[in-house]
Amino acid sequence: LLYPVLWSAETLHAVPVSWANAVDVTPRLDPGALLVVHVERDPIVPRAHADRLADSAPRAKLWVVPAPPADDPVVAAAGPWGTHGRAYLLQPKAFVDRVTAHLAARARR
Repeated sequence: LLYPVLWSAETLHAVPVSWANAVDVTPRLDPGALLVVHVERDPIVPRAHADRLADSAPRAKLWVVPAPPADDPVVAAAGPWGTHGRAYLLQPKAFVDRVTAHLAARARR
């Protein structure tokens, strides 16, 4: 999903994301456009970064997935990346439900 989103942001909405820092770009998003998904205790991105990103966008939504136990197979398989980018693997139904609801709400606008 990343490449079409970046292309759309730059081409259709004139948001030059290829050079920008996310918190510099998010204030210009349509209200409610951003859904930030973060896994608690992510070893790569601290929770404060997700909070800051969500706070920078108008009416952004933040979903923090609870940290899994250290012996969770998803964590073990990820090695040093731990939970980073693995919200779907940790909670697939909740992830699909939240992302689908967010996209459906945006499509109704």
